[in-house]
Amino acid sequence: MSNYHPRAKPMTAERLKEINLDDAFNFYRQRFDGVNGMHFMFVGNIDEAKLRNFVERYIATLPAGNSKPEFVNLQMKAPEGNVERFIYKGSEPKSSVSLRITGKMENNRKNRVGINLMMRLLSIKLRESMREDKSGVYGVGANVSTSKYPNEGYDINISFGCSPDNVEMLIRAAIAEIELMKKNGASEIDITKVRETALRERESDLKENNFWLSAMYNQYYYGDDINDLDSYAEIVKAMDSNRYKELAIQYLKMDNFARFVLLPEKK
Repeated sequence: MSNYHPRAKPMTAERLKEINLDDAFNFYRQRFDGVNGMHFMFVGNIDEAKLRNFVERYIATLPAGNSKPEFVNLQMKAPEGNVERFIYKGSEPKSSVSLRITGKMENNRKNRVGINLMMRLLSIKLRESMREDKSGVYGVGANVSTSKYPNEGYDINISFGCSPDNVEMLIRAAIAEIELMKKNGASEIDITKVRETALRERESDLKENNFWLSAMYNQYYYGDDINDLDSYAEIVKAMDSNRYKELAIQYLKMDNFARFVLLPEKK
């Protein structure tokens, strides 16, 4: 999925031999010669006076350093067009399938929330079709990762395990659910399921330190306004059938579609 970029190669025993410890240590010293450009975030039940004392003692005394961290475009891009790979490993009669859809996306809060809600809906429809109706998968799910730097975009992954005999039939079933969403949007029953689950989870998240740490991080990384957190509920409640249809047409394009299938070794 990185066009065989050197930075994305899996680690092997042979590649370990290429590592130069002196080069690695010098690189570490360059990147951590000071705290210039770093942000320190603290959340929780904190005594501000004690925190200030610790910050002045342990952080304010650190050297600023000379490094100026900036994003570098390594030209690590997903392949364009249709890609298909079959990997034959193992002896058990089991297969793993990963379907990937990539593309460009303006990375803002509304779009991130929308595409994640669409993945929730797609996961529901895939489970109903592939596990409950066809009894063909051990488990199936759809998720998405979004990027901001160096380029804005998204990477959707639909993954499931199944019998090798059912691979092609189930891939067709997954694609059929995608096309149905593009054509029909979502039913009121499914919209309600997604909405109620999302709002319930947000209510719980608001009580968790990790949520607030993530919100603070997004403020710096994505340029989000932390005061707009309340817009989440508004975006969720505004998701109707037409909106799901629009998102599906926009992001579930098959222009850049990759399928990866793990199959047992051939005898």
